Amino acid sequence: MAFPQDKNPLVINWEVSLDGGQSWIAFGETRNVIYRVLSDPIVNTLYDLALTKACTYADGESTPLGAAQKICDGIDFDIYYDPSDTIGSEANPLKLYDTGVGMCEDHARLMSLLLKSIGIDGWPHYYWGGCSSLRICYYRYRGWLGPSIAFIGLGAHDGASVDPHFKFHAITGAAIDGNVSYFDPSYGVYEMKIPNEYAPGHPYVATLQQGEALPDYAHFVDWDCPH
Repeated sequence: MAFPQDKNPLVINWEVSLDGGQSWIAFGETRNVIYRVLSDPIVNTLYDLALTKACTYADGESTPLGAAQKICDGIDFDIYYDPSDTIGSEANPLKLYDTGVGMCEDHARLMSLLLKSIGIDGWPHYYWGGCSSLRICYYRYRGWLGPSIAFIGLGAHDGASVDPHFKFHAITGAAIDGNVSYFDPSYGVYEMKIPNEYAPGHPYVATLQQGEALPDYAHFVDWDCPH
């Protein structure tokens, strides 16, 4: 998909008539890039950087899965992952190409947009530790507000440390071949990594919770982190 090398760029020669079409005068040329996508875009791609980036990453791929994997790799390569630095949920995800850095939610929103620009439905997928789907359970450790999940054994990547502890983590879900596939463009992997520690300490122990949005409510639990 993406860039048919034998047709790019498409050169259009323009002419103008000053006498109602009786004669024509050369008026220059424009060189235009042709994009070939998997399906009709789900978002408006007119003059949109999303289409350019998605097609550049997925150049040569002919399947939705292959295209999604290449887009995941491209975002991981181009955008530095820093769990503490965000462009904000109200910003256009394409702003990441200006800042060059973002947190997991920014990466997930960007990948969702790029997938939609080539006809693959994508969305941010959040997961956290909570005692219900309506709660995030944070722990407090000596006055410090700790995260709800931890990935013990996960290596450092960009601005994320070894054994990262997160308040939540966001990845990208995608509808591919009748199934939902998950991609983590923050780490450049094609899966949903499951945390192995959740904020415990209250009568209803925190477990893995997930959804397309974070809950509005939180529990704060005093706990001595073993790490």
